[in-house]
Amino acid sequence: MNILLYVTASAMLVFIGYTIVTGKKQQQEKLDRFYMLSKNKVEVIPCSAGWLSMQVGVLLLVIFMTIYVSQHPEQSGSADATGFMIVCAGLLIILVLNMSLMKKYQELYVNKDGFMDDGKVIRYTSIKSIDPSLTNCTVTTYSNQELKISSAKGKALMKLLDEREQAKNTKK
Repeated sequence: MNILLYVTASAMLVFIGYTIVTGKKQQQEKLDRFYMLSKNKVEVIPCSAGWLSMQVGVLLLVIFMTIYVSQHPEQSGSADATGFMIVCAGLLIILVLNMSLMKKYQELYVNKDGFMDDGKVIRYTSIKSIDPSLTNCTVTTYSNQELKISSAKGKALMKLLDEREQAKNTKK
């Protein structure tokens, strides 16, 4: 039974690692396309502080669980404790891989006409409303398309739109 658990856990870790690496490649292609469409006039607004804090929190939790099980193996049996620590080590590697490869794609990329999120380019003039919630923001366009973005990106977008509106009002 333990061997099946180790094989399953290893397969899951390999799958998650593969997904992160291929996701990075897809995100990079989308970002390169946005840069090309914008003629390399793209501004990057940092939004990844909350995302990175959450990732570090999960990383610390997994480290704590690993240390706890290593200090108290009698609670789960020595063989189970070793397997758990191996799985936790794999999770630590996956979390570090995710933090190092995907941080860049948590930022808000804007040009003079709009912004890009996950390969979707939205023009500022097509934004009907931005509805913030606790974990994400819903951007609704005049064509009733809805795009969910992270709350940090939503706040940065609302601030940017306010600045653009103020600049437009001062020109008049």
